[in-house]
Amino acid sequence: MLLQKIEQPKYEIIAQEIKDSIERGELTPGDLLLSERELSEKFNVSRTSARKALAVLAGMGLIEITPRHGAVVCGINPDQLATSFTRMIVKNRDYVGHLYEVRKIIEVQAAKLAASRCNNDDITQLWKVFQQSTADIKAGQDPHQADINLHAAIAQLTKNPFFNEVLTALVSSLMEVFAVIWKTPPGEQEENPIKLFVGQHQEIVEAIADRDPDRAGAVMEAHIDHSSRRLQKILREEAFRQSISGK
Repeated sequence: MLLQKIEQPKYEIIAQEIKDSIERGELTPGDLLLSERELSEKFNVSRTSARKALAVLAGMGLIEITPRHGAVVCGINPDQLATSFTRMIVKNRDYVGHLYEVRKIIEVQAAKLAASRCNNDDITQLWKVFQQSTADIKAGQDPHQADINLHAAIAQLTKNPFFNEVLTALVSSLMEVFAVIWKTPPGEQEENPIKLFVGQHQEIVEAIADRDPDRAGAVMEAHIDHSSRRLQKILREEAFRQSISGK
């Protein structure tokens, strides 16, 4: 008995096309979508299918439907954004460098703002996060999560919630390749990676605690640049070894 191919519902096709447009940046937060009637005419479907497509997008949190204005784009939440970034990295590892460029812009500014806006209680809490993350790393726990916790704590000190949301999406998308950062690049003898990164983290925290925005930005920039160079070098070496072994 031959299995029949199941045709994808038309409303799912419409919802996916609109979702893809949002992810590509063709539709941005605040943009008004076509009405049910206009969608049904554009895709040659019933208004019921158009209505279902909008309901799916609303359920995903991508649009908001109001009686007066119709369907308006809300944007993509951090988890969806991270998923989109991760897909790009999986397809092309060269995108790691591009993502680090964006991360540097955000984190350098976050460090500067944290240094200029933090109070004594903030500094006390930041030192606690640093000490806990250091203890977790030295105890052999997941170094990636400990690293993220510290950077997230710095983003929170900006007193701007968007920094933490965007940073979370960026760093989460790098998790697919993050593990190699803690390795020693092939053929090199260097300081223990844990000691290296903990030392850099301490310099950043000290600059913020001293309320020195310029120094905080400078040490954060040096930290991100070092991490990027290290990551890309190891990825290149691993890709080379795989190509050799595959011959």
